[in-house]
Amino acid sequence: MKDRRQRSRKENSLNNLEGRTGEAPVAAQPEVAVENDRGGPMRSCAIVRKRLPRGYLLRFVRSPEGALVEDLADRLPGRGIHVVPTVDAITRLLRKNGGGVDVERVVARCGAGLTRRFLEGMGLARRAGAVRRGLREVEGWFLAGERPLLILAADIADNSRQKFAGLVDRHGVKEWLELLDGERLGAACGWSRTTILAVNDQGLAQRLRLDASRWRAFHVGEGLSAGVADGAGTVSPRFKARGDSSLAGSIVGQGC
Repeated sequence: MKDRRQRSRKENSLNNLEGRTGEAPVAAQPEVAVENDRGGPMRSCAIVRKRLPRGYLLRFVRSPEGALVEDLADRLPGRGIHVVPTVDAITRLLRKNGGGVDVERVVARCGAGLTRRFLEGMGLARRAGAVRRGLREVEGWFLAGERPLLILAADIADNSRQKFAGLVDRHGVKEWLELLDGERLGAACGWSRTTILAVNDQGLAQRLRLDASRWRAFHVGEGLSAGVADGAGTVSPRFKARGDSSLAGSIVGQGC
């Protein structure tokens, strides 16, 4: 009985609204964001005019003085301007609409910031207890049925690389990240030089994937648009990756 009275009151209210406006009321629709299962809501690059998941782009906001400021963590207030994180695209954006910034200085700051952000992500994973290092410890996760994200230093020795290739084949690994050097990867986790690591936390691994893809676009010069849109990726010449994700296989290079 109570439910019927509530429905009746609601219908009367809608009828009264229709009578005043001459139109049938339109129910409010929830805001829908187009999501990508890897990179979040879609955004359009201000330079190449391609829509990509936000996590693969670099965001800028305008400071109170009118200058563009990079927002690597996507947290600064204000309306964002998104761009593919290549040196060329960032340079063009800043020259076109940067508000008088020192273009070379901001570009260099973006490159260093992308490297720092990836290493900070590794530090977060270490403090969360979600990182293992060395071939034996990493393979222990696979033997236990886990599927961690593998990270390989670009300056790994040839014999260690061959052992890593064996692990990849044994466990059917379809994706790994290869970037930076063992000194910095180890230091980010509070260790000495480390060339083989694994992260076994889904959220942190996804952050590292996205940060590594932006790092690759900037430091190695491989654009994201083809990889994200077509499912293609760039693999190390020493490995034939079998991945079908946007990062298919390894990300190569040391960068700064």
